[in-house]
Parts: sequence; structure tokens; C-alpha cells
Amino acid sequence: MTDRENEKTAQKIIEAYNSQDVDAFVDHFSDEVDVLWPDGATPDKEELRPEFGEIIEAFPDRRFDLVRMVSTDKTVIARARVCRCNGQ
Repeated sequence: MTDRENEKTAQKIIEAYNSQDVDAFVDHFSDEVDVLWPDGATPDKEELRPEFGEIIEAFPDRRFDLVRMVSTDKTVIARARVCRCNGQ
């Protein structure tokens, strides 16, 4: 994929999260996704679905904004800013 295609995919992932569509959000990840939580946990793709569902439910006004993205073919590393929609 080109950098532009990867950026569009990253934006779709962020839009899915921001619209609180957990399934669309998680479905963008490959089965081999690498996620590292602050506590050291490394959940697989299907474990992410309920975890992000709980996060979205607990913080419904949380939003992501894409800050920077680095990509090579099928690998995308995105840095996003997390904020609340009420400006805090």
C-alpha cells in the first residue's frame, strides 16, 4: 500500500473509534496486530473488542486525532492525540 492509502486506512480506524463503532474499529486490525498496554498486556485481536468496548463505554466523549503516521507497505504505526470532545 502507498503512504496515502495507509493514511486513509488510519483515518478510517480513527473515525470508527470516534463514532463508537467498536466492531468497525477492531475489524481494521490484522489478526497479527501488536498492541501493548501500559500494564504490559498484549491482547490479541478478539480480546481487543471487549476491551475497547469497555473503554468507549467508560469514556464516551473521548476522541482520537491523527498526529503522525509512519508506514511501510502493510505496516502502519500511528501516533494519535486523545482528547475529550468538551475540550478538556
